[in-house]
Amino acid sequence: MRVVKAVGRIEPGQERRSVHAGQATHGRGGVLPQRLREARFTVDFCRAVYAHLDPAQVCATAAARLQEHFGYGLAIFSFAPESDLDCLAFVPKRTGAGKTELQCLVLDRLHAEQVQGGASRNPSGGAEVSFGLPGVPGVLRLFQVAETAQPLSRSFLTGVAECLSAALIKTRDHKRLRELALRDGMTGLFNRRAFRELLAIEAGRRGAGPLSVLMIDIDNFKAINDRFGHPAGDEVITAVGKAIGAECRGADLAARYGGEEFAVLLPGAEATNAAGVAERIRSRIAGLNFSFVYPDFTVTVTGSFGVACRREPKGSVDELLREADDALYVAKRSGKNRVSVHEASLHEVNATSH
Repeated sequence: MRVVKAVGRIEPGQERRSVHAGQATHGRGGVLPQRLREARFTVDFCRAVYAHLDPAQVCATAAARLQEHFGYGLAIFSFAPESDLDCLAFVPKRTGAGKTELQCLVLDRLHAEQVQGGASRNPSGGAEVSFGLPGVPGVLRLFQVAETAQPLSRSFLTGVAECLSAALIKTRDHKRLRELALRDGMTGLFNRRAFRELLAIEAGRRGAGPLSVLMIDIDNFKAINDRFGHPAGDEVITAVGKAIGAECRGADLAARYGGEEFAVLLPGAEATNAAGVAERIRSRIAGLNFSFVYPDFTVTVTGSFGVACRREPKGSVDELLREADDALYVAKRSGKNRVSVHEASLHEVNATSH
């Protein structure tokens, strides 16, 4: 387990509430029960936070457990930008039944700094306790309430910090592994499996509106491989993948569907809008030039596009993909380097426009 530095920060005038104050005021008879309570808590805390794969759930569980152990007025999970984690604040609120619920706030970087600064300037009377999480990297700051503030041993702070840091690192590693499992290694786009899963999710949403799919195939790709070799083919696939990704916006999802074939999911796009996106991608791909043999000898790559759209909620995912594939073959037979919209999608556009 990664060793993490834990620091107990004390506001001026709160020296008797410091990490070591409990040992000075309670004596040996008070320290031992405190250490036992902290040890039991740390074991349960580690089990609880380590059970989650979502970093937000890890933070929420940690905040809830720490609130049960000792009351605080504010808890702030602040992470460095490179961690790709949301900064979160948890504020205890009393309910009508006398219970305490935690309100979670997602903070941007500037807001997180402002909240932390405000809490430091206006302490609630208790100590501020910081859990450094350099492995993430980040820090958890707890602002204790004077009435419930209690001494905390340094071993307790270190143990909690280690558990929380390890749990968050696990969620980060899991996310990376999942990304690797869902991404194409050459282009960085989603792979076929991920695309079909995401398409099924979008298709299953009620009231989500139209859903369009583009199927894209690089023209004459076998000839490029045969003439210039597979490294040249890989270069073309990578460049085309980047071109497709560059034209995707918002909720659009692009994937390498297999070999030299790509797919794009356009939630909320009508057939005519999807055809416009396809035309932009086609134009960008047609503008790519490759020098595989000599600098002054360039190869132009083109792509053929099939567009299919369904209005909610009819048909299946497989039907939508099949229609886009049929439209792609129409584009191929019609001379390549063009966009073809499936006939059924055009009928739907005409029906809705009247």
